Amino acid sequence: MGLNIFGIAESAKFSYFLVLFDLIGEATVLLTGYLFSYTPGLNPIHFGTSPTYPNFLYAITIAMSSYLGIEVISQSAGETRRPAKNIPRAVFLISAATVTATIAFSTLALGVRSYQDFLSNPSSINDPVAFIALALPNGRILASLASLLGMSVLLVAANAGIVGASRITYAMSQDGVIPSQFGKLHSKFNTPFVSIIVFSSVSVGIAFSGQLDFVAELYNFGALLAYIIVGLSLISLRNTDKALYRPFKTPLSVTIRPFWRKAAADTGERYTIPIVGVLCIIADSAVWLLVVILHPIGRIFGSVWMGLGLLLFFAYTRIRKKGPAPEAKVPSS
Repeated sequence: MGLNIFGIAESAKFSYFLVLFDLIGEATVLLTGYLFSYTPGLNPIHFGTSPTYPNFLYAITIAMSSYLGIEVISQSAGETRRPAKNIPRAVFLISAATVTATIAFSTLALGVRSYQDFLSNPSSINDPVAFIALALPNGRILASLASLLGMSVLLVAANAGIVGASRITYAMSQDGVIPSQFGKLHSKFNTPFVSIIVFSSVSVGIAFSGQLDFVAELYNFGALLAYIIVGLSLISLRNTDKALYRPFKTPLSVTIRPFWRKAAADTGERYTIPIVGVLCIIADSAVWLLVVILHPIGRIFGSVWMGLGLLLFFAYTRIRKKGPAPEAKVPSS
């Protein structure tokens, strides 16, 4: 919280060194495992029986957490140098790194520990990487390293979450959909300190509750729904704001004629449909439905959470319309 109040540069440096430590540590565990302990075919996979389809689908909803959070990159675009070049590059690089690391550790687990080991040690589910590392040469040392990596990764994720939440609320406050206090900038550091303090405090409270499984379900519910909205927004903006300057555009688009509108044939009107946006909506909707079906606690509280959010949104915007519009504050460079 303090680092983010001081500025995005301090927050970025903090994450930089932690990520460097994480990369070196993860590479150490992976290389040791694949070079000295990996046994191909230790856990033969037969879909339908090992794993069963219900277990596989349930696992997807848990594994989804590994891929969420990359959107923080785009949320920091306003404070990024040469964002047209650096933001897309960062998204592609981090997406590739996330997928590579996730597959590498999952594959290593299948070749180092039998699934019976995990079943007979229920606590291993909470510390899977450390449990895998215990089976490697110098296992206790590597397991301790894995525990430190877990702490470090969570610190980076928490720091990124604060950055993203504070920037989103700042933008929303400037658009007048939430109270302007959330967009208030610090007089010295020029950061949205109110948002940073509020969301950091909420995170601390949730962490001390100890209900992290519940938090993960709630997060998956909300984040996947947000990704669906992003896909819909991408398709909408391509057609409602065609003249917008776009230094980077997602590739693979198709152009269709709105055949359901007779006037379109005379005017030559066309709709652009980005394939990436459509695939985003389909994939995220499928996983979101799995979360809703397979996680009753997340389904109930996620629905309540979204309902309260929408209620507050409509109530505040309705009240705001009756009063004078707040002046937008533009942060100094």
